[in-house]
Amino acid sequence: MFNRQELKLAARKQLASRMLLPVLITLFTIAVSSTVSGSTRMLGKNLPALNFLVSFLSIVINGTLAFAAYAFYNEMRLSDEPKVFGDYINGFNLAPKAVCAVLWRALFIYLWAILCLLPSNVVLVSMLVTNIESKTQAIANISPDDTKAAAAFIINLFTEDPLKGMLYVILLITGICALTVKVYQYSLHAKIIVNHPQISVTHALNLSKTLTKGNKWNLFVMDLSFIGWYMLCIVTLGVGLLWITPYHRMTWLNAYAAIEAQALENKIIREEDLV
Repeated sequence: MFNRQELKLAARKQLASRMLLPVLITLFTIAVSSTVSGSTRMLGKNLPALNFLVSFLSIVINGTLAFAAYAFYNEMRLSDEPKVFGDYINGFNLAPKAVCAVLWRALFIYLWAILCLLPSNVVLVSMLVTNIESKTQAIANISPDDTKAAAAFIINLFTEDPLKGMLYVILLITGICALTVKVYQYSLHAKIIVNHPQISVTHALNLSKTLTKGNKWNLFVMDLSFIGWYMLCIVTLGVGLLWITPYHRMTWLNAYAAIEAQALENKIIREEDLV
């Protein structure tokens, strides 16, 4: 049975008295991620032709960091013994599989994003091509820093054809909701690989789809329950992230363990599916 409160309580107990190292690991991850993001953004700005490569590198590096962190927290979840920073570094042994997993999952989410947002984009294009010459001229006259002119253009675009504008909004919201469902369908991918490193990347993604059946809403609500904590991060100028990130990730690992145990008990999956 999926019990959000119990999963979060377990995470707090698992981290209690051992929080210093997770805080340092989170600080290290944020520092590396920020450095990579800043460097890749600057590189992409100076060399626009490399934007795709820059995005690719950012996804790979941040994904690998997340995998190493999940591997470390999983060790903390499974054992009460004290951990050292070297245990976190050991998580990078999964780096080759982590890179493949990150890219495989990103590919599917990207394809689903195209499909889910296609209908709304078709409507948007049809709105833009009406009186295309005047709209092209209006866009050309908007400077990158002129937010008021950009807002006025968007308002005029929607008031010019209210029905299409309403249809676009409805399709956009529907598309985002559908994409969110797919994101949560693949949300256990990394947790499966961390717990069962011998599983292939493709099988782990299929297994995530199986395990999240009937649990996507529970996982979504679980994430929503952390909104208050992340709002607190804003108040603390981001310092709160050092504590909340380990707490959130440990809760996700507990959620995966609970879902897997329930699936095995209900014979939704078999032990052989985890090897």
